[in-house]
Amino acid sequence: MERGAFDTLSQPNKLRIAIAREIVERTKQELGEHLRAACCYGSVAHQAAGDYSDVEMILITDETIQGKEELFFAQGIMVECDTRSTSRLLRAARQQVSKRWGVEADQYRHHLVLLDLDDFFPQLWEVARNIPASAFAEALPTTWWWCYEVRNKLLNACAVNHGPRMRSEGWGFAQASAMHIALYEQCPYESGRTLWQDVTARGYGMRELVDILTVGTLSDISLAVDEVWKQISQWGAPESERQHSSPLADKVRNSSEVIAQ
Repeated sequence: MERGAFDTLSQPNKLRIAIAREIVERTKQELGEHLRAACCYGSVAHQAAGDYSDVEMILITDETIQGKEELFFAQGIMVECDTRSTSRLLRAARQQVSKRWGVEADQYRHHLVLLDLDDFFPQLWEVARNIPASAFAEALPTTWWWCYEVRNKLLNACAVNHGPRMRSEGWGFAQASAMHIALYEQCPYESGRTLWQDVTARGYGMRELVDILTVGTLSDISLAVDEVWKQISQWGAPESERQHSSPLADKVRNSSEVIAQ
């Protein structure tokens, strides 16, 4: 990062970048030429760190150093520091299409580079942005089942008139749906920090669902969940479910209305 750009950052970002640079310098002393690259990711890389943000960073080594994951404090700030070899990180970027890929992918795609002796990061970004479509097709059923399970938990909560569980399971369904949408579109979110802002801009009834979960009445949750499910339930569904999906709203409307009264 150029000096002028650093000067324009907020104080929380400056402090966290300074901590990360100290860790890199210390690691250079410990590992010498085995340390090949280093970066921050997450809120620090996006210049969005707040007073309570942690420092997420990766130390990238040659193949002679064993990987590890560390959690510690530096100047009272939590640091999440992973040490990985170049080949391991490239392999993870290429294969890491899990059900939470929507918020995990950014750690392979956007970095504040602190050290790069071998021009490694352009390689990593290229790999992370060119995952084959087949990997997403294989992952979609995992988020379909996640959505289906949480939706049924919401149905159970409605059946026993349990308001707190209805709202909690509603948020659970919203999160699962957001991950399902990311896999279907093959487009991740910036982070968990921006998840709700990002997903509500993508459609599928998500804006209405998030608004209702935030400030709406309990009786409207099932209707909003059902609207989202109608739009996303065919992606990655088992063969037996691809032509139909029974509405949730009709099953729970009566019990939801009782709670709202």
